[in-house]
Amino acid sequence: QQHHQRIAQALEAQFPETVETRPELVAQHYTAAGCAEQAVVYWQQAGQHASDRSAYLEAISHCTTGIALLKSLPETPEHTQQALTLYTALGAALVMAKGQGAPEVEHAYIQAHALCQQVGETPELVPVLYGLYRFYVGRLQLHTAREIGETLLRLAQRADDPALAVIAHHALGFTWFCLGALPAARQ
Repeated sequence: QQHHQRIAQALEAQFPETVETRPELVAQHYTAAGCAEQAVVYWQQAGQHASDRSAYLEAISHCTTGIALLKSLPETPEHTQQALTLYTALGAALVMAKGQGAPEVEHAYIQAHALCQQVGETPELVPVLYGLYRFYVGRLQLHTAREIGETLLRLAQRADDPALAVIAHHALGFTWFCLGALPAARQ
């Protein structure tokens, strides 16, 4: 464990370009060293890096490892925020790897939504809700999708955010269309 910790620290101190391009390497060493706190940060970076490269199966693996390590740490606001980021990234990677209707997608976004409620006002709420919306509309659970669309619209109106309003109106319009309520969809 001490060797792994020293390797991870050496990578951070002497090879910043390797840390930037291969954060999973540092994460693996910190994990093997039993330094979960440091490892989680690098697993999160590795998951994002993998998603940016469209390596979604890798991203899923990295996010899942980070989430598992977080469960071994005490609950703190920082750890809750890290879990939220990891579950949100996991949901997005799962959509790309397994499709928006995969049960794992719902699980990831439900976990992220629960964490959003713990954190309070957070910018992650919109992508989490939209991820859930896409899951439910893809599964034709249209009443649930409509409720999420209405929540997105309330958030857009409260924030006076035109971009969010477009997302919310799209979600509601498409859902109403699928439900056959054409006047509501047009509105």
